[in-house]
Amino acid sequence: KYASDPDVGPRAGWPVHQSVEGSREVIRKFFLNDSTWAIVLNETEEPIGCIGYFTHDKSNIPIGEQDCEIGYWVGKPYWNQGICTEALQLMLDYCVNVMHFGQIWSDYFTGNPASGRVMEKCGFQDTGKLHPCSHLVGGDKELVKIMRFDKEGQALQLALRVFMEFEAPDYPESGVVEFKRALQSQDYLCQLRFYVATDQGKVV
Repeated sequence: KYASDPDVGPRAGWPVHQSVEGSREVIRKFFLNDSTWAIVLNETEEPIGCIGYFTHDKSNIPIGEQDCEIGYWVGKPYWNQGICTEALQLMLDYCVNVMHFGQIWSDYFTGNPASGRVMEKCGFQDTGKLHPCSHLVGGDKELVKIMRFDKEGQALQLALRVFMEFEAPDYPESGVVEFKRALQSQDYLCQLRFYVATDQGKVV
């Protein structure tokens, strides 16, 4: 339903789906694993996209052996609604606090800056590096921009997790929205100084 839209797949580097059976084969071949999840609407539980991580041996870009790369997409009717941001925040929490990856990476085609804005909202920093990915659809013509979720990003993710667990239940909804907005505002974050405690490389 959504992967057959020509505006969706090529932005993420995969071909437009041509049939239901073709989509089933992609699910069996690429999504049926322990590192890929469906993104579903809370209201209806309808699958509208997916998100997952790649270890260094399957990554589209050069990363360390203890690192991972995250990729995601959602159907066009759900663009610009904060859904990818929410999904990426949940995936980061899993990659940091469950899988304990060293560094977390992501990338996007230079012609798809909206995906980059999602990463920035979640604490990714632009590395300034561009990389060819000729095995991706369109990758022979366009470079991907490499983003890294560093210690600052991990600290922000931990701050959000602690807030949501211990503070948010006593806040009005507007306060929760404002706290999340502040953690996604580069104008606000650039005014802060970060002190990060780590235990064996993990932000604690």
